[in-house]
Amino acid sequence: MYLPTSTSAVIAFLSCASSIYGHALIADAYGNANDKVRSRGLGTTSWYNKGPYGTDLHPWQTEVSIFASSAIPCCHKPRKYQPQGCGLNLSLVWRKEIKPNAWLMLHGWHSPTIQNVFQAQRGYSLDVKEEVNKFVGTKMVAQVTAGGWLRMRVHQVNADGAGPFMCKLDHTGIGNAFGPLQNLKENIHGDKHSINLGTIHKGNLWITFVLPTDLRCTGTYGNMKNICLVRCENKAANGPFGSCVPVQQIVTNVPEPKPVPKPVVTPKPVVPVPVRPPTKEELSVALGGEVLPKTVTVYLKEQQKIPAEEKEVLAEAEKANEEAAKDDENVAMLDYY
Repeated sequence: MYLPTSTSAVIAFLSCASSIYGHALIADAYGNANDKVRSRGLGTTSWYNKGPYGTDLHPWQTEVSIFASSAIPCCHKPRKYQPQGCGLNLSLVWRKEIKPNAWLMLHGWHSPTIQNVFQAQRGYSLDVKEEVNKFVGTKMVAQVTAGGWLRMRVHQVNADGAGPFMCKLDHTGIGNAFGPLQNLKENIHGDKHSINLGTIHKGNLWITFVLPTDLRCTGTYGNMKNICLVRCENKAANGPFGSCVPVQQIVTNVPEPKPVPKPVVTPKPVVPVPVRPPTKEELSVALGGEVLPKTVTVYLKEQQKIPAEEKEVLAEAEKANEEAAKDDENVAMLDYY
C-alpha cells in the first residue's frame, strides 16, 4: 500500500515511545508605559485565560513553546538548546503536518503515531513575523520605556512549568538576535529542574523583566515601529519552556509614578503551612502524562512537598483531564488561527 511521504516518515519513528510535552507559557503581559495594553506569549491564544485547567497533553500543553531540538525528547537522543528564535509548540506541528494529512487525523493525540510526529526533528519553528503581525493587528503589543519593565503572568500547566525563569531581549524584534539570559526582578519559585507541585494552576504567578536604560527597539511591523522581543524560559529538564512576548518602546516622556507611602504593618506570627509528600495519584496528575528523566523523577519523589489544600487543585485537574479524554480524538483540536 502506498503511503504519503509524511506518513512513511512517521512509521520510521515508531521506535520512539516517550510522552513528554511542554508545561508553562505566558498568558498575560503588560509594560510600565501602559498597563491597559495587554499582550501574551507568541503562539498562544486567549483560551488559557478561561479555564477549567487540566494538566494533560491535549489541550493544555499544546501552545507552550519549547526552546530545544528536538522539541520532544525521544529515544535518549541528545537535544540541542536553541538560543535564538521563539521555539516550537505542538499546536503548530498539528496545523502544519497533522491536520492536512487525512491518515494522521485518524489517530488520537496520545497514539504512538502522533507522539512520534511530535518527537521527530522539525525543520521549522514559530514564524515570528507572522505571530507578531497578529498581535499588532489586534493591538496586543505591550508598551514599555527604556529602564522600565515588562510584567508577565505565567500559566503553569503542570509540575515542571515552575520557575525560576530568566529572560533575554532582541532589540531588532525579529527573533534571531537575542542577547544573554538575565535574572528577573520578580520571579516564581521552583527547584533546579523548575518543578513545583504547589504552584500548578495558580493565578498569581508573575515575573518581571527590567529593561535596560539604553533600550533601543528597532523592529517594524506594519504601521507599528520600535518593536522588541522578550523571551523568557525556565530550567525544566525536558524544556526549556516559556514564551516570547512582543513589546513596543514608547519614546515620549512617561511621568514617573508617584511613590506610594508604605503602611506601617505590625508583623503577624508566621504560621507554617502544612505540607506533605504527594500521593502516587497526585504525582501522576501533576506530571500530566510526562515521562521525566530517571534522575529527575528520583529527585522529585525525595524533595517535593505540597500544601495540604493542593489536593483540591489536583483533583480538579484530574477531572478536567478525564473530560477532555472523552472528546473525539479523531479531531485533534480546534484550529484557533
